[in-house]
Parts: sequence; C-alpha cells; structure tokens
Amino acid sequence: MRLPSFNLEGSIDERVSRLYAPKWVAYSRGNEALARMAHLLNHPPSGRMPCMLLHGDSNTGKTMRYCWRIRQSAENYEKSRELGAF
Repeated sequence: MRLPSFNLEGSIDERVSRLYAPKWVAYSRGNEALARMAHLLNHPPSGRMPCMLLHGDSNTGKTMRYCWRIRQSAENYEKSRELGAF
C-alpha cells in the first residue's frame, strides 16, 4: 500500500485549502465505470443510444466520478475545438 505524500509548503490557508480539496481515490469498480462512461460518450449518434445506470451505497463517490468524467470530456472537447476538430 502506498502512503500519501504530504505537502507542508505554503501558508496555513493554502494548506487548509488543500486539506479540504476533493481527493481522487481510484478503485477497480470505479475505474470500470469510468471506462464505460468514456465508451458511452464516444459512441456515435444513433436512433437508440446506449445508456448506463450507476447505483450503489451512499458516500461511495458516484456523483464525484460522474462529474469528473464530464469535466474531463468538456476539457477534451475544448482542446479539440481549439485544434479545429469540431
């Protein structure tokens, strides 16, 4: 198991801000869900688009994973747009 690294640099306000910032913890089932979301977002348009139901216990990161995936897609879309792909 890898222990987290601690960044003690910066002012107390910066350190407290980093403490409360969202953390990303990867785990196998979550990574599978992200891969499936990426597949769905890259699916070519069709008459019957595939979908996905993500369910589980409270406080397991479902919304955070969804928001992270959408944010990544938006960043990639903007980069592609800058390059003239869209």
